[in-house]
Amino acid sequence: MSAPPPTLASARSLTLGGRAVSLGWARVGDPSAAGLAPAESALLSARATPSRRAQFAAGRAAAREALRGLGLVPEALCVVRQPPTASDAGRPVVARADGGHLEAPPSLSLTHSGSLACAAAMIGAQTIGIDLECVEPVGSPAFEQEAFAPGELADFARFAAHGIAPITAAWTLKEAALKVWGVGLRAVLPAVRLVPGELERGPARGLVFTARVLVGAQPPGLPPPPLRLWCAMLREGAAVLSLAVEHLADAVTQDRGGSTPLRG
Repeated sequence: MSAPPPTLASARSLTLGGRAVSLGWARVGDPSAAGLAPAESALLSARATPSRRAQFAAGRAAAREALRGLGLVPEALCVVRQPPTASDAGRPVVARADGGHLEAPPSLSLTHSGSLACAAAMIGAQTIGIDLECVEPVGSPAFEQEAFAPGELADFARFAAHGIAPITAAWTLKEAALKVWGVGLRAVLPAVRLVPGELERGPARGLVFTARVLVGAQPPGLPPPPLRLWCAMLREGAAVLSLAVEHLADAVTQDRGGSTPLRG
């Protein structure tokens, strides 16, 4: 299988919020990524384009690698979605490939950008979210108004000193946070503001930190948002991978403004 950017590929695992996170990678269109379980194939629309099918298959291949990194047997598992009637509709769910009950399934998140797909898996009750951008988002006043809360981008100016464009940092982290929340782009983005805390050096020339989540008025039916996140941001060139994990009350070991005990 073709390799992702080498620095990002070196980050196959890290510790985030006291939990071990396993990363898996796959190349979109690689023939070795084509295998799908029946329950996974059923998620694809009959009208799905070849490019959409390739992205979907690569995401599942990356998920298998991430699950294998947790010591699980991915051939016995599949990745389905929460049903449309759930408050977190569309969230990836790890299930048994034979349809049986899976006790305490791991948390899983998927992302793809360009020719790469990535998955992150973690054991435990916390939920995880990731987002990958291989090119810097094109900033414009219209995009910034639609995607960010007033003043939110200014909180990410510090990332430029670490080689990460502030708009890339803000957008990938927001996407990851929305996946933790389980709502994706159903949320009103300008009413969701992320406030990153102190930045520390992390794996793959990246950063680790916590972030507060400030949420204004949202559509009815969404689940409660996370209030605080453990975060990591890995980069190579313009490629940035953001990860976020629920910051549960029993995992808090620092004051709100303090540094975080995160290590890759």
